Amino acid sequence: MGLIDKNPVHGIKRHKQESRSRYVTSEEMGRVMKVLAEKENSKLTEEQKQSKISEKLFLFTALFTAARSGNILAMRWDEISLSEKIWCIPKTKTKNGKTLYIGLADKLIEVLQNRKLCSKSEWVFPSPKDNSKHISSSTIHQAWAKIRKKPEYRM
Repeated sequence: MGLIDKNPVHGIKRHKQESRSRYVTSEEMGRVMKVLAEKENSKLTEEQKQSKISEKLFLFTALFTAARSGNILAMRWDEISLSEKIWCIPKTKTKNGKTLYIGLADKLIEVLQNRKLCSKSEWVFPSPKDNSKHISSSTIHQAWAKIRKKPEYRM
């Protein structure tokens, strides 16, 4: 069959790519904020409305913290100091195993304070179906996909 005895690339070191930083431009931020500010359809059920609110707040938090989506999904109220404007991600939840402190913008603090007033869950982003769990990543991915398809978001 013409099989070779050994791997011809064995011993060759892979070229290591430099990590790159990607920043959200003010124009992109403005487009996303415009979409997030849209009013919801009044015909939605209460569960659907709560889900939409969570989706928007999740994306708002992602924009203002640049944190990993998994960390935002698992964000708990006991990790946030609204008075000190700090989110402390425990080392057990970080990729590098070190505690991570993220400063929270005033605008985000205001939104989180309002959210906490009506929250009955330990999670900042509880599942609309079960308060004892956080919102699912698939819900967030679907919400982001819908936003990216909106004409206001496109360049």
